[in-house]
Amino acid sequence: MLLLKRILVHPATVSILFCFIIISGEATGYFYLTLLMLGLSNALLHSILGIGGLLLILFSINNKHILLSSVLRLLGAACLLLSLIRFFTQPGARYNYPTFQQFVPLVTLILFLLSLSLFIINQLQLLGSKGNQ
Repeated sequence: MLLLKRILVHPATVSILFCFIIISGEATGYFYLTLLMLGLSNALLHSILGIGGLLLILFSINNKHILLSSVLRLLGAACLLLSLIRFFTQPGARYNYPTFQQFVPLVTLILFLLSLSLFIINQLQLLGSKGNQ
């Protein structure tokens, strides 16, 4: 169980799960990374937040300062979550609502949200333990 938790809270796992969330539309489905890249060319907010969050988390992986690394990871996690919220609440988002009705897209979304929740809790614990020292 501890190994599973360590895998789920790793920054690379959170990033990979975010990229491969399946977004189902009325006609077709896409990985969320594809939609981020398509939206980036039009400077859509959900794309900027998503790519920015991924970059923050990935830049934090090799950072030697634990406090700075945790803060970057928390900011990145917030950007990832805001990206998804913005994506599903933007005008015209009804097209993507089958994501919440179909099994596989919903499982990928739930798995990402579980991993992100554990990731955030882990980073807050790291900040709390370093703050007490």
